[in-house]
Amino acid sequence: MIVPKRLVDRARHFMGTNLYETRLWLALLNHGISTAGELAEAAGVPRSRSYDVLESLSQKGLVIIKAEGRPLKYAAVPPDQAVSNINKFYEMTAEERKDNLTNLKSSKINGQLKEIYKKGEQVMDMSEITGLVRGKNNVFSQLATLLARSMDTAKIMLTGTDVVEINKFYLDAFKDAKGRGSEVKVLVPKNSEVGELSKYANVKQTEHPMTRGMIVDSKEAMLMFMDPDEVHHSFDAGVCVASPHIARTMDNLFEGVWKSE
Repeated sequence: MIVPKRLVDRARHFMGTNLYETRLWLALLNHGISTAGELAEAAGVPRSRSYDVLESLSQKGLVIIKAEGRPLKYAAVPPDQAVSNINKFYEMTAEERKDNLTNLKSSKINGQLKEIYKKGEQVMDMSEITGLVRGKNNVFSQLATLLARSMDTAKIMLTGTDVVEINKFYLDAFKDAKGRGSEVKVLVPKNSEVGELSKYANVKQTEHPMTRGMIVDSKEAMLMFMDPDEVHHSFDAGVCVASPHIARTMDNLFEGVWKSE
């Protein structure tokens, strides 16, 4: 079976499956019921990988394993049901991972990880903690990481779209900063929906043109290059600079706008 590459790519995108999973699932849709060997040949997947991949598809609710007889045979779940199944799988997986990570934060392991990081941080030079960050998730993860290092002040410039993202996924970072006694100031454009962020940060709206960025303790800074309303999230990017000189310069610019409002 020859499946157009575009269909494979689109199915991967929407289903969140990897290349081998997608190829085997599409092959199974076409064949109805088949053995792992037959599917591997039809999908162009190494036979040695096909069993593990089909097991993964089964866990996600895309494939039914026919237990009777040998060799095992596999049946495809109809597309509509498959979409519902995989959606539920991701929901359950996300909740389980969230619970695990919540438990990790209060565990002994987290303390050990922090100690390891502190030892590594002591030997890093500026060139090692200065670099480009690509993609929306990585940009916001870095913002949260910098915020977690703030002990005195964090000054942040955001778009309205950024604030929506923070209210959905990153409020804990702001809550933790406030709990440490770090003063967090946020500048956003006029008429932005501030939401829950105002509970954990001092937010001001401004009409002044701004770039997106962040300054932490007048020591580190991050500049984000793209307008999230104009580019796909995968093109979002920022640069982190561990330079007190640059951070203080940005600090002064930020305060100039802050005091004018």
